[in-house]
Amino acid sequence: MKARHVVQASGTVGQVCSLCLSYSEGVVMSNVKDGTNRFGYLELRSERSDDEHVIALTGELDLDGAPRVEQELQRAEATDVERIVLDLSGLQFIDSSGIRLILAADARSRTDGDRLVLIHGPRPVQRVFELTGVTERLPFVA
Repeated sequence: MKARHVVQASGTVGQVCSLCLSYSEGVVMSNVKDGTNRFGYLELRSERSDDEHVIALTGELDLDGAPRVEQELQRAEATDVERIVLDLSGLQFIDSSGIRLILAADARSRTDGDRLVLIHGPRPVQRVFELTGVTERLPFVA
């Protein structure tokens, strides 16, 4: 069963579907305006389909949104899925707190069957991984 919920609003809002265990949360984050005329925004979409759990991020991953992403990663890790996919392709920005949470999730994954994989972000996001020297040690997939 595959389900998808998206909640987009100011402040912190979330919706849980008890039938599919899917969760979505929208969070207003910084003062950087994006192409949608919204101020910096992080949309977190989380869905499970069979043995894969995908967490897709859109917008900006910074200090304000990192705890929510961390919580969702830990929620996925507590399940029996074989693969956890963190999709960074929708990010426009990531700061050191985002890098830190991804490194921590990777460390947990290495002790739990290497279930975590990352989908590349756009060039500016990937550049942050390159500048911090962690690109080669993270499980990016093509």
